[in-house]
Amino acid sequence: DANRSYYPVAAGVRAVLPAHYGCINSQSVGESQRAILDYYAGIRIYPLEAGDRLSCDLYLIQDERGHGLVMPGQDWKLVWKGKRASDRRESFRLYQRIAG
Repeated sequence: DANRSYYPVAAGVRAVLPAHYGCINSQSVGESQRAILDYYAGIRIYPLEAGDRLSCDLYLIQDERGHGLVMPGQDWKLVWKGKRASDRRESFRLYQRIAG
């Protein structure tokens, strides 16, 4: 059961969060996963809807094997990536906006 838990994902994201940040946008992160991140790590995620622009300084993307990777662009740097131990098709990436 521990291999299916999202706790390591929540703990991994929490460990790399800057001391001060505005908010976290998300792409393809399901409602259940958002609730688990909030429960385990106190992380609130704001999903992007079609046509929305990235408005937060952090961006969490849930990738699914076999689907094209969403790339946020040159204004973003990858600060963390991880997945559940037992999951071979789902992974997560956290990006931080590069101060310009």
